Amino acid sequence: MAGILAWAADVVGGAGASDDEADGARAAASAAMTPEQRLRAADLDARAASMRRAIQDLRLRVPPPHVAQRLPHLHAHSLASSAALALQLNAHSSTKEQAQQREITLQEENAAYEKALSDCRQKIQERQMEISQLQSNLKEMEVAEHNLKAQLEDALKEQEATQHKVSTTASETTENALLEAESSLNLKSKDLEEKKRELELLNNKVQTIEKEWSVVEEESLKNPTPGIFLFFHMSTLSMTSCWIFSYLFFFKRCHYDNEPVDLCYFVTCKPSLDWKYLITKRA
Repeated sequence: MAGILAWAADVVGGAGASDDEADGARAAASAAMTPEQRLRAADLDARAASMRRAIQDLRLRVPPPHVAQRLPHLHAHSLASSAALALQLNAHSSTKEQAQQREITLQEENAAYEKALSDCRQKIQERQMEISQLQSNLKEMEVAEHNLKAQLEDALKEQEATQHKVSTTASETTENALLEAESSLNLKSKDLEEKKRELELLNNKVQTIEKEWSVVEEESLKNPTPGIFLFFHMSTLSMTSCWIFSYLFFFKRCHYDNEPVDLCYFVTCKPSLDWKYLITKRA
């Protein structure tokens, strides 16, 4: 019994020296624990402190060795207490190992979370850069749109001015063309009237010449001259080449001094020629 108590005292005494190190380790590990884990660790620490106090009380109550040997029930109780203490110490050590494993797991999870957070932050920065780039592109597009609208307005104004100018020029050209056509029509009508007058004069001339020719023919028949052949040539006043009239009368058989005579008369109209008469007789 005395040996067991001494062993327990040594264990508790040694534990007192190592408790400071354990407290330092717990303080370092509590920073990585969750609030529930911290409460659980505090509960375990409280239980361990209570057990240490109980052991100290038992050590105070232990009588001298000779007394302990005389009380077997105390010896049995001490053995049971030592066994319970060993179980509690084992449970505490296993709990501590679990806490350490949990701490390692939490550290790994925290590292994974930190990595995920860094990745998310990097993606956020990339998205922010894309947003800034898109905003700058949007501003450039707005500036380009403003410039294009200004150019379109200028082009529309220029087109309206050009259309107005073209319409004005076209109206002026049309008026000039109408005036020219009207003046040309007036000139042509005047020309036509002059041609009509010339034609009337020509008809009058022709009638006069026909009368004169009939008189000449009658006189030639009344007073024939031997060896005379009659040729008559006529022209009118100035006319264009389109107003050309020709009259051709072939030989006409007649008698002069009881001899056959061929009488030929030829009438033609050419510009700027005088009336000419030629009378001959066939030999």
